[in-house]
Amino acid sequence: MHGIWEVYNECPVRQRRPFVHYGKDIETVRREAGTFLDRSFFIGAFLENKMIGFVKLICDETRTQAGLVHILSLIGQRDKAPTNALIAAAVRACAARQLPYLVYSRFDDGNKQRDPLIDFKVRNGFKKFDLPRYYVPLTRLGLLAMNFGLHRNLTSFVPEPILSRVRKLRNAWYNRQLDSVKEEA
Repeated sequence: MHGIWEVYNECPVRQRRPFVHYGKDIETVRREAGTFLDRSFFIGAFLENKMIGFVKLICDETRTQAGLVHILSLIGQRDKAPTNALIAAAVRACAARQLPYLVYSRFDDGNKQRDPLIDFKVRNGFKKFDLPRYYVPLTRLGLLAMNFGLHRNLTSFVPEPILSRVRKLRNAWYNRQLDSVKEEA
């Protein structure tokens, strides 16, 4: 657990955003990482007896797939590609457990045109697999909500060029926040 805590607390910002797990105490990390333990398994990447990355996988009830719930590596060890090694180890672990599918939950994020995370998933052999979703309103209020499209993600209503600009503004705001924190330190 200490290794996961160290990975979480390496840096307050990841992928140009405040990292939600940064600053958590070890008991909080233990509690949050301890969900679905009866169906979970963890794999760690180690360098000189120090954890430099980990992945948590959760099997579904029918044992037909394992989902990558959390995969994270130390930014300072990025040159050693621990995340790629963790994915390879996850594939081997699924094969050893006779789990035919390894799922990286959401393959894409709405209508983004380019995304480094999607590129990473493709480079590591993941493929997008769309599943049909059916929504059935149970009440009149539910029917009204469906008629207004409220069952869909808010970003599906916004054109990609506008979303791209909003993301750039958000990133600029995060960068200003990070710069002010650096100046205080």
